[in-house]
Amino acid sequence: KDKNVLDKTKSVLYLKSVLKDTTKRKGGIRLDRELFDEAIDRSGLSINEICEKLGMSRSAFFRKRKGESEFTWSEIEKLINILELKSPVPVFFKEKVS
Repeated sequence: KDKNVLDKTKSVLYLKSVLKDTTKRKGGIRLDRELFDEAIDRSGLSINEICEKLGMSRSAFFRKRKGESEFTWSEIEKLINILELKSPVPVFFKEKVS
């Protein structure tokens, strides 16, 4: 269990550093919708429950999910905990394919 907490902490710290860097450049967060949707399914929570825990409307959630706007760092932090993501980097920072 301690190893999982350490791994999650490392992922969160890495995510913070990546987020600071990417928000300075155009493009920012590139949500991997497929991985994000899989994480939602695994959580067993409904979209309504997730939105309630985030303190966000469904419409705002879907805009962010579709990439029309970006999740803030505090929203990402909450999602990591809500969805119990062990490795959040691939979900929130999809590699850009050229």
